[in-house]
Amino acid sequence: MENQNAGTNYQELMLRQQMQKLTQRINSAKGTLFIIGALTIINALLELVDSGISFVAGGYMPLLFTWFFAAEETWTVFYVVFSVLFGAAFLVMGGLFKKSERALSLTGAVIYTIDMLAMFVLIAILADALPFTSFIVDIAVHAVLLVSLYSGFTACRKLETVKANISVLEQQQARQKEQAEAAAQQAQLESEAQNTEPRTEYAPENENGFNNDGFES
Repeated sequence: MENQNAGTNYQELMLRQQMQKLTQRINSAKGTLFIIGALTIINALLELVDSGISFVAGGYMPLLFTWFFAAEETWTVFYVVFSVLFGAAFLVMGGLFKKSERALSLTGAVIYTIDMLAMFVLIAILADALPFTSFIVDIAVHAVLLVSLYSGFTACRKLETVKANISVLEQQQARQKEQAEAAAQQAQLESEAQNTEPRTEYAPENENGFNNDGFES
């Protein structure tokens, strides 16, 4: 029984450590959604004030949409509006993440994958003006954030299995505890029964073969 309990406890410890790591991956995916959304909106504000700088983690889809659909005189307005909408979508997904972690991490990953494809389209469009090497950092950052989002999605799937296994182990431990308590109670009852059995006591014999009551033994 002790060996069985030790094995069960070890399995539960391993599962809880695995659950902790999976939870960290899921929280990382949630943080990634906030990072993408916030930096995309910040990029829009920086463009609005004509700062000339931007963050590479921001979305490229607003820039691509603006490139194709906005006239030159309305370029900044279109870009700011598209960027705010794009960024707000990621912030909303991050805010609602706890309600549907698996679905929102996958949704964010798919959208950001499309955003990365939009970046490659822009790279192709701007190939004559900007060398491919100028986008290396952008590509690397997008790849890292994509890995975080997809990792969060796979972690959600694995976490469900780990929680189910922990629940099974907890049920086993509860049954083992009940069995141990029942065995202890049974042993106590048997011990009490033995202590309450009537005993026949005999007087010791003297040297003449008679006991102390005067009867021959």
